[in-house]
Formats: sequence, structure tokens, C-alpha cells
Amino acid sequence: MSAKEAGDPYPVRETMIIDGIGTCIASFFGSPFGTVIYVGHPAHKRSGATVGYSFYNGFLYLYVL
Repeated sequence: MSAKEAGDPYPVRETMIIDGIGTCIASFFGSPFGTVIYVGHPAHKRSGATVGYSFYNGFLYLYVL
């Protein structure tokens, strides 16, 4: 909903299905964490975050955890 309000509509059903599939695959490898979309999308958009922000964030979490 927050992404839509920020001007980036996307299919919610597809997003939920992909998150579910990602969570199932991760669970097969022993991960207790589910995958989710970002909360706070409008704030990221206002600060100028692009796809690079997502890659950096993912790498940082992979390295730290």
C-alpha cells in the first residue's frame, strides 16, 4: 500500500507468492527467517534509493549474519 501511495503500483498477489516461494526455498537451507518486501518504501524513494541500495543492503546482511 505504501509503495502504491508513493507512485509505484505493483501486483500484491505476485509479490506475496514470490515472497512465499523465497521463504520456502530458504527454509530448505535451514533459514528460520521469512522473506518480506521492504517496509518504508516512500522513505527509501524520497532519499533517492535505487536497486543498488537493495543489493548493498542484502550484501551487508549476508556479511553480518
